[in-house]
Amino acid sequence: MSVLRFFRTVRFLQARQVTARVLMALPARVIPQNSKKYIACEPVSKWTSFKINIDRINNNGEFVFLNRRKKVEFPIDWQPDSEVLLWKYNLHYFDDLQAVNAEKRSALHQRMLCDWVTANQNIRELGWSPYPTSLRIVNVLKTWLDGTPIPDTIMQNVALQAEVLSKRLETHLLANHYFANLKALLFAGLVFGNYSWKSLALRELVEQLREQILPDGSHCELSPMYHGAVLVDVLDIINILRAYEEAESATLLNMLEEAAVNQLVFLDLMTHDNGDLAGFNDCAGGVIPPVDRIYQYARQLNIPESNSEKGGSLQVNDLRHSGYVVCRRGRDKLIFDAGPIGYASNPGHAHADTLSFELSINSKQAIVNCGTSEYEKTERRYWERGTQSHSVVQIGEHDSSEVWSTFRVGRRASVLERQVTIASDSALLSAKHNGYERLGKRREVARSLKFGKGYLIIQDSVSAMKSGWVSRFHFHHEANLEITGHKLVIDRDAFSLKVNLAGMRYQIKNFEHGIEFGMLRSAKALEIFAESTRVELRFEWETNLDLTL
Repeated sequence: MSVLRFFRTVRFLQARQVTARVLMALPARVIPQNSKKYIACEPVSKWTSFKINIDRINNNGEFVFLNRRKKVEFPIDWQPDSEVLLWKYNLHYFDDLQAVNAEKRSALHQRMLCDWVTANQNIRELGWSPYPTSLRIVNVLKTWLDGTPIPDTIMQNVALQAEVLSKRLETHLLANHYFANLKALLFAGLVFGNYSWKSLALRELVEQLREQILPDGSHCELSPMYHGAVLVDVLDIINILRAYEEAESATLLNMLEEAAVNQLVFLDLMTHDNGDLAGFNDCAGGVIPPVDRIYQYARQLNIPESNSEKGGSLQVNDLRHSGYVVCRRGRDKLIFDAGPIGYASNPGHAHADTLSFELSINSKQAIVNCGTSEYEKTERRYWERGTQSHSVVQIGEHDSSEVWSTFRVGRRASVLERQVTIASDSALLSAKHNGYERLGKRREVARSLKFGKGYLIIQDSVSAMKSGWVSRFHFHHEANLEITGHKLVIDRDAFSLKVNLAGMRYQIKNFEHGIEFGMLRSAKALEIFAESTRVELRFEWETNLDLTL
């Protein structure tokens, strides 16, 4: 490991993160296992039951995580050697307890819970890691609140899990992990009447809401996927605070209800009209609940919805705190990333994608980023985080931000001179970033996007460089590319997108589009090799009116 790169990475950590990491390096403490008998307290008001997750056990009796299937067989192998770490984590989440069709598998779930308690006695093992423990506690307690009987042995074990979690909060990570830890402690504190867990969670959640939910509604990690996950956390916490009606939670509840409104708006803006999330930073399909289920849950909780119009007129949302700019005209949508790469204190889910964009036409993605398909320490993971897997400018083979390992970032690109100009029938978005200054000379990458009715004009440049850089555009895997002369046509069932490449040096390149974890699809990208200080492209499109919804 490069010592300098390590320093460039850790210098952004908060003091509490450094302290937590030092403590983690010390010999493990013995965590006393409280023999206290806990009694679950019924809520004083109505708990809103809503099964939000997709099914994680299919009709064939198989676990389905990361698009890998494994038969449910007892006793369950809770640490299968054949599976990657994230698959094993999913196994311990028990998300299927809150799946849409969970009631059909209620008896199976009870047996799985009993098997888990029997097989996972050692609190140093994987299943007791703070993050899966947090999700499991909430899933079990939500199921109990829904009215499903949970054996007392399981409930006592859940209380023990909360006690262990309270000593292992992920303050070394913060971000979505810490938020999930606090949510679990709050659930356990309210259900089991534990003042220590509840008060800690209430106090810290107030601070974390202020830090993690930005004024434009985005989550600090700037990933649409993790934004959605934290939004569900917020809705769950609103639900349980209303159910238990404790006076000391009033401030937090008000903050959560206000945050949820803004988060719902942001989620809508960062979702293509077909329901797919925009692929910025770590983002994959099939991880969080479907977007329409999240909206339904919010409606069940009477969270006010935005009345964003989706008519034919131009709409521009400049989300200054996250840096995203979203332009919409009818069912055409442009999302431009002109902000920081992620959460400064933990950019583990950040990609080197500054000034990248996604374009959907007639509700279907046309130009995309390459997605996220795994979290293992592999060449694929490094490629997915790197600049080359995004629709953006790249100098040589360098990344615009110093992403390394699976979840690390050293130097970070900063956005400069960001501007949004709106005319009557078009929007001009422009920004620069300094991510390549480390190459020895002043190297600023500039991009402007002019979005109008049926067209997108792109201008890319790198200061003082006429060659040695490339503008790259990745197309959705369902698009078909055909070149006639120097005219490139990108067809999908909903649209036909065209661009004239005359006078340019270019190539069409194959890549693997990461749709979900464990799911890759063959696709094609356009690379324009710079031969002057600027590359300019004009994309024009027509839509298939028969497929307009």
